[in-house]
Amino acid sequence: MEFLIYGIYHIRGYSYYSLTAEYLMLGIAIVMLFFMLYTRPRISIGYPLVLLGMFISIAEIILTIDLCVIAERDTQISFLEISILTFAIIVFYNYILQSILMYIVLLAPNRRIQKKNIIIQSIIFQLQFFIAALICYFKGYLVIEVTNRVFIDGLFRFLAIEGISVATISFVSSILNRKNLSRFVLINILIFIPIDALALAFQIFNSGTIILSVTYVLPFTIFYMLFHSNPVDEVTGCMNRESLESKMKLLLLAKLDFYFAYVKYPQLNNILDNELVNKIDGHVAYAVNYLNRKIRHTTVFKVNTTDYVVVKKICRKDKAEDLEYFLTELNKVMNYAITAFDEITYFKVICYRRNSLITSIKDIKEINRHLLKNYTTEFNINEFVYLDDMKIKKYAQERQIISVFEEIREGKKYLDERVLCYAQPILRVSDKKFRAAEALMRLEINGQKIPPDMFIRLAESRGFIHTLTLCMVTKVCEFISKYDSKYEFDAITINISATELSDSRFFSDIMSVIKKYNIACNKIRLEITESEMFEKHEVVKLNVEKLRDAGIEFYLDDYGTGYSNLERMTSQNFMTIKFDKSIFYKSLSNKYTEEMLEAIIELVKKQGIVTLVEGVETEEQSSFAREKGFEYIQGFAYAKPVPIEDLVEYFNEK
Repeated sequence: MEFLIYGIYHIRGYSYYSLTAEYLMLGIAIVMLFFMLYTRPRISIGYPLVLLGMFISIAEIILTIDLCVIAERDTQISFLEISILTFAIIVFYNYILQSILMYIVLLAPNRRIQKKNIIIQSIIFQLQFFIAALICYFKGYLVIEVTNRVFIDGLFRFLAIEGISVATISFVSSILNRKNLSRFVLINILIFIPIDALALAFQIFNSGTIILSVTYVLPFTIFYMLFHSNPVDEVTGCMNRESLESKMKLLLLAKLDFYFAYVKYPQLNNILDNELVNKIDGHVAYAVNYLNRKIRHTTVFKVNTTDYVVVKKICRKDKAEDLEYFLTELNKVMNYAITAFDEITYFKVICYRRNSLITSIKDIKEINRHLLKNYTTEFNINEFVYLDDMKIKKYAQERQIISVFEEIREGKKYLDERVLCYAQPILRVSDKKFRAAEALMRLEINGQKIPPDMFIRLAESRGFIHTLTLCMVTKVCEFISKYDSKYEFDAITINISATELSDSRFFSDIMSVIKKYNIACNKIRLEITESEMFEKHEVVKLNVEKLRDAGIEFYLDDYGTGYSNLERMTSQNFMTIKFDKSIFYKSLSNKYTEEMLEAIIELVKKQGIVTLVEGVETEEQSSFAREKGFEYIQGFAYAKPVPIEDLVEYFNEK
């Protein structure tokens, strides 16, 4: 109660010592401590210094206020109490100053290697300061008692002088080590340390107004706000991922032009040596400073351990040749890392200028994904990719395809006319009749046919392959429902991937379409490639059995293109094995391959498996296929793929 009452008097101005700033800083410190404890700050080597420093700051302010209140009592004063509070304040303030000094020193990566030496030097400095404080105290320089009144002006002057000495050491150290500090960090040091020193000088000459807490609460607050709450890595000077998104949103909102470079050093993921990590951080800090000096309006962001982003805002004064200059300087920085560190031997860089396709953060992510996937490799080589007009055109096409896929999936438009269902009739050799057909997917957007190898690859990598399979199943079931009662045919086959067979939704989705059109399950047959069967053998086997129990049979597609394994092939109990044209063509001119093909055909027939060959295009190939005993033949020699509705021209009427 006494503390509170005296505090109110201080705020109203009824005292020798003005504590308004102390109360204000106490409130700020408590609020900041709450944020540190209950938010998700970025934890780095300096964060414990900030967190513990803020705790000690709160204790220091409370002790300072308490000492001032006691010093102004009109009643008998306990000199022992005054002494205890004085030395507690000295010890806490000493710790606070050393925390601030160490934090600033450790901002340089090269200093982190010398961390132990820095701690020892800090301890020695604290001991020297404490000895000086003892001498000054016993000589009566810090606390003076005059007729039941205590004056502590000397204490605050002493603390302010120590604060100025630490500020001077921090400033000089930063100047001498400026090459190892990021430009962002150095600028903040050069601004805030002199301001802090001026506040301490004010304290020396105005001992009645206590503002000492301003000189340590604000630095801890600034450290937290700049380096741990959001935007900047305190060592490299790079902005973080959240800052990148904020920056790009602002540029896009303001409709400003920019260059965007995404830099990857994949090998950084494998480096565990802390000393080496510090050296690399030092290089990054150097690179950031270099780019800021050489290229105006450039910001560097650290996305994760291996990835960085460089953004250069394009201004009206910039010239067309600035792009070449930007790329040249960026390439210099990338190559410097390779020459500086044996552990880093290559990099990947993608770069582009804002274009009409970029209107949101999502667009930027899509372009990054596109360039990295299509124009960089897994090989340990340098790759510098720039998004030129040709690549923009290809990306625009892929983006349009993905947009179509998204529309179909979201709306469940499985009869969408842009997904075309073609089919290639399959000849039964025994009676020379077409009894089956393979459904083939095509894509047409705005009158332009998209090559299957392009859109299927996209669908698989972006998770749309199941949507396209449902389109094909729906269109095939619609055809069967319409013509099964009028024409003679055994089944239509549909290609699927092993990824789908391992999806728990696949069975129920396929069956729901079949039930919708009320057709027999044995009218649908599914094809899976040999390589995919090997990749997920056990999972695929279980799902194949589940679908087979429902009446759906399976073809093994493209046999002979992968690591052919007869044991696995026969153990899956496929109804039909489709031999790939590559092994078929090779057997035409290679006696050993021909004998091997004959042996395989004989073996699988003994297992009750039907044999089918694809890619038969000439009469010579057709005669060879019949001679080798293939039971079904598929190829241009007999029929080309046609729209599925035209299959009826190949089937006999009932």
